[in-house]
Amino acid sequence: MMKVPPLQTAKYAVIGYVVSWALYYIVIGFSPTAYKWWLESKFSLEHVVPLDQPDNIREAYDAYGVHNYAELNAYLQEHNLWYDVVVFRNYTDCDATFRNKVYPRRKHAFDQFPRIDYNVPHGGNAYHNGHTKTGLFRNLTLEEMVTGGEGGKRNVMFFVFLY
Repeated sequence: MMKVPPLQTAKYAVIGYVVSWALYYIVIGFSPTAYKWWLESKFSLEHVVPLDQPDNIREAYDAYGVHNYAELNAYLQEHNLWYDVVVFRNYTDCDATFRNKVYPRRKHAFDQFPRIDYNVPHGGNAYHNGHTKTGLFRNLTLEEMVTGGEGGKRNVMFFVFLY
């Protein structure tokens, strides 16, 4: 029995892998029958629930003033909402945490951020995103990032994240 060198075996494995995927897409792309068979084998178009079953859509409850797990348990117990959808508004109070704790502690500390260029006139679409990474980095303090940093433009997206 002849022994095949490992490099040649790896080459044949890669070629086989690429050829199998190429044939897969060619057959599915150019044969409507193969595409139909592929859809039937991969996806089910059956209804998940019977059509005559009533809709189970109801309003979600809004809860304010719950900021930790103990208050969460007390709120759910008090209102008997264990099996209902509850939306907790301002659960962690991100704005107050940032302004009172994070910002004063990290105001003058430097962090490294990747530089991103935005395609302003054209933006993005389904085929191309609206930004590119340049491979460069910039060092900014949190204060520079919030107030404008390089170029004096205020980082609006940063504040949108807080609210």
